[in-house]
Amino acid sequence: MTRAGPLVLGWLVALLAWPLAAMADERILSFHSAIDVAADGGMDVTETVRVRAEGRNIRHGIYRDFPTDYRDRFGNAVRVAFEPRALTRDGRTEPFHVERQFNGVRVYFGSKDTTLAPGEYTWSFGYHTNRQLGFFADHDELYWNVTGNGWDFPIDEAVAIVALPGAVARSDLRLDAYTGPDGARGADWTARADGDSRAVFATTRPLDPREGLTIAVSFPKGLVAAPGERQRVAWFLGDNAGVLALAAGLLLVLAYYLAQWSRVGRDPKPGTIIPQYEPPAGHTPGALRYVERMGWDNRCVAADLVDAAVRGTIRIADDDGDYRIERVGDAALPPVESRLVADLLAGAHAFTFEQSQHARVAKALDAHRKALKTAYADSHFRTNTGLVVIGVLITLAAVVGAALLVGDAGRTAGAAFMLIWLGGWSVGVFALCSKVVSAWRTVRRGSLGKRAAATIGAIFITVFALPFVAGELFGIGMLVMLAGVGFAIAIVALIATNLLFAWLMRAPTATGRDLLDRIDGLRLYLGVAERDELAAQKAPPVNAEEFHRLLPYALALDVEENWTNRFAAAVGPAAAAAAVAGAGWYHGASGGDFSGFASDLGASFGSAISSSSSAPGSSSGGGGGGSSGGGGGGGGGGGW
Repeated sequence: MTRAGPLVLGWLVALLAWPLAAMADERILSFHSAIDVAADGGMDVTETVRVRAEGRNIRHGIYRDFPTDYRDRFGNAVRVAFEPRALTRDGRTEPFHVERQFNGVRVYFGSKDTTLAPGEYTWSFGYHTNRQLGFFADHDELYWNVTGNGWDFPIDEAVAIVALPGAVARSDLRLDAYTGPDGARGADWTARADGDSRAVFATTRPLDPREGLTIAVSFPKGLVAAPGERQRVAWFLGDNAGVLALAAGLLLVLAYYLAQWSRVGRDPKPGTIIPQYEPPAGHTPGALRYVERMGWDNRCVAADLVDAAVRGTIRIADDDGDYRIERVGDAALPPVESRLVADLLAGAHAFTFEQSQHARVAKALDAHRKALKTAYADSHFRTNTGLVVIGVLITLAAVVGAALLVGDAGRTAGAAFMLIWLGGWSVGVFALCSKVVSAWRTVRRGSLGKRAAATIGAIFITVFALPFVAGELFGIGMLVMLAGVGFAIAIVALIATNLLFAWLMRAPTATGRDLLDRIDGLRLYLGVAERDELAAQKAPPVNAEEFHRLLPYALALDVEENWTNRFAAAVGPAAAAAAVAGAGWYHGASGGDFSGFASDLGASFGSAISSSSSAPGSSSGGGGGGSSGGGGGGGGGGGW
């Protein structure tokens, strides 16, 4: 019994201390809101908040969050007014300061230089707002989140008193309310009409943290003046100044590009295109592709290497997708091809395209690109890059100006970050999706013996790309959320305009147009596979020598399949397969599968060149229709 005494005493002390500790929790003892609705639709709100502070979260005072930024059903920005009027603590004037938040403002009650002693305090805060009323066909309504659902503390009691600007019959007044967390439709409330122009709401239970009280007061039309069309337009222009400035910037950029395109970007009219049975003299296959595309890619290299092989200088060996070139002769080559072969072989007898040789391959490819640029870039076409740069600068100026007009530093900074992030991410996603398309194209065009392995690779790269595409969609969604639908659409339109005109501004010179006419004529000859069209062209017969000689040009012009099919139709599948198997310039895994021979060269060889030029790891793969938290007002608060 003696030993049990201290234990019983301890339990009694704990039981007595528990309610005392609970009473010492920081909490809102009462939240009283007086809402005066004016005849012009404005509202003056006075919130009286009595709290118990214990120096934990409430050290200097409390803060109140107030949403001001919304989106209408069309995605346009809507910003309501928020004008602080006065703040008192226990009847005496109290300092406060306001900070912008993501979708509104935060008002800090008190000063960082003042530390509150534990105890009870009552703050009374008044502010003015507008555009909080709903104007419907048969009634008008105040749908208002009284307390906000973001408080860190429980609220023991919440009361709201709504004063309308005129008398309303009780039968014409409808009162609804909702309690609980966001989206809840709790019924822990009472409401009554107080006189002919006031409504009083009160909670019937304490609200937990992150719970709130939302009210809906419906009253007859005409009591409050609805905004006129001129006022609505003024609000729209003010709320969406950034989007409108961006739209004006889009028109300016478009007008600039159209003027410059009309001046220097129009292509010379093509001449009469007739079949060309011989390639244009003095131009390699890669050069023809470079001029036609007005730009370089890896297939320019592949076409020139195949041409060097057909001429008898090298042999291309395909060991199930691993490509190797071997020097087999000293036939004369055009300077561009001779330099390319020399850079890859570097004095050796053979060279294998693999990632460990990325430095040599990248150097050779860069030299090849520069050689073609020197020979053709200005004489045969102009990219007008300088004019495009000016267009991009105008675009950036429009975006910066629009961002400044938004007037929300936090939202603007977030949107700017997402825009920059999306810019870099989109480049990677585009490159990755291009690899996916290329992989499936290889599956479609490849020989039967290679399709199984190619399919596995295509499935892998597709699955690998999915999270990155999901990230792209997430980024676009974040940009829309931060900047709004209109802003995001305008940004996308500006980017698309710059990309479109970067392509349209490229234009061939008169010399380039003449060469393009002959390139089109050669494609017309190489790409026709139908017998009737061949007869109409009076094309010369195709033998094995002719097929090999013109194959590099067919690769360069993306018509290798048609050219191959045409050869097979001319000599028969067996003779065509024998011609490929007996070719001294190529040894491949296609074997007797003649149909996949040219496709392998066009897709797989170019892909091998591209892969071997990159270093490992350098690419990344009211009426009961509402709920708690709805309506205007809201926000929440906490201690600081």
